[in-house]
Amino acid sequence: MFYLPEAFLSKTPGSGVDVYVEDTTDRGRADLTAIVIDKVYIFEIKMESEGDPIKQIKEKKYHEKYMNYPEIYGIGIIIDKENKTVKDIIWEKLK
Repeated sequence: MFYLPEAFLSKTPGSGVDVYVEDTTDRGRADLTAIVIDKVYIFEIKMESEGDPIKQIKEKKYHEKYMNYPEIYGIGIIIDKENKTVKDIIWEKLK
């Protein structure tokens, strides 16, 4: 797919951020999950024609395994199909 999750992972050693690439749940895999102290950030990366990444996070309930954390955010990264750059970043507080 894209190398964005791996690029993010390479920047986090020693930062105190726990990062999980292809974070598995019983309904699928989130592209990347980052836990920073007491906040969880679930990332889904989509080409612009593939649909709403936040909708996928909610429908597949990627956030449910982190309900013990006080704050959870879904972050969608939308990639421009033609030039393969980030077209938009959207987010929603899930808890």
